[in-house]
This record gives sequence, C-alpha cells and structure tokens, in this order.
Amino acid sequence: VFINNAVVSKQRFISLVDAFCSGGSLTATIKNEGPDTIRAAEQNRINTDEACTIDFTPADISSGSSAIYASTGCTIGRSHTYRLVGPTNAIEIRAPCA
Repeated sequence: VFINNAVVSKQRFISLVDAFCSGGSLTATIKNEGPDTIRAAEQNRINTDEACTIDFTPADISSGSSAIYASTGCTIGRSHTYRLVGPTNAIEIRAPCA
C-alpha cells in the first residue's frame, strides 16, 4: 500500500479592492484573500511614483477582511503610485488625484 502525502500550501495573498484620491488624500482598500491573518510586517510598501507628504503604513489584515490605507498631502492633478508586496504576491496601487 502506497500513501501519497501531498503538501497543500495555503494561499496568502492580497488584492486591491479600490483606490481613489480626492482633495489630496489617497485611499486604498486592500483585501486579505487568504485563510490566515497577514501581518503588517509581512507587507512592504514601495513608493514608485507618488507625491504625498504622509504615506500609508501597512496594518494587520484578518483572513477575508479588508483594510483601508490612506496617504495624505498628495499633489492634486497627478497620479500617485505605490507597490505593496505581500507574503506571496504584489499589487500596484494607483490613483489620479482630483
């Protein structure tokens, strides 16, 4: 008798639900699509092309839940772009500011 012990990996990833910028404040809703909490320390914000005076700080996101990340002092009339790297994937957060 042969028993195959398959290892099932849990997918721990983030997704972008929404991002917008109005009045100099950029707001992004990030969802944890995985079965476990994704800790703030497992997320890395990369400022790729933004002009905001205060950038968002990642927070813990429970399984199946969303977190709202906000940057303020963003220049109106241009787009602002961040890259958020999670445990198994990365997303781009981009919003033109009106």
